Amino acid sequence: MNTLHDINEHLYQSFPELRNHIQSVTPLEAITASNLKVDEAVLKVVTGQMLSRKAAETIYQRLRLELNDSKGEVSQISYDAMIKCGLSRRKAKAIIEFSKEYSKNPSQYEAWRHLAYNELEAEVSSFWGMSKWTASMLAIFYFANPNVFPEGDGTLKKAKTLLSEGGVILSIDKAAPYKTYLAIYLWKFIDEKML
Repeated sequence: MNTLHDINEHLYQSFPELRNHIQSVTPLEAITASNLKVDEAVLKVVTGQMLSRKAAETIYQRLRLELNDSKGEVSQISYDAMIKCGLSRRKAKAIIEFSKEYSKNPSQYEAWRHLAYNELEAEVSSFWGMSKWTASMLAIFYFANPNVFPEGDGTLKKAKTLLSEGGVILSIDKAAPYKTYLAIYLWKFIDEKML
């Protein structure tokens, strides 16, 4: 297992033009797998699609109260309750469709934690309203996959554009096997106004 120092050294060697940015943001933390059940992880990820972090967290906290009332079963939260919590109709439909399947065979979906990323992406994308972005967020923040770069993420696109305007063109594959950490740094660059 490589240390954060090893990961940073790899990124410095791969992207020397990012060294000062990397050293200027809050220090990196190792990603770790979450204990959340996969259906709740999906609930949280789908809730956060195309929303600010603050708005997503507010809605998710409302949904957590519903989840507590439903004895922890996402499949028991009604469509109307999801809408009342602030979810869009599309997001509520996506969560309900997934949670129904999850409740039939939880172990099948808990096994997503151990899939190769391309397999996870295919499985997740087979559900209505879930996409490659959904798969990448699950892989990074819930399953601790160190080598995922969510190309479709709006903030990452913005970071790459701002860097390219400054003459820095990123070849994402150079970050392998730590693409996730490059993505985290790019998010930090935007969040901490380094770009």
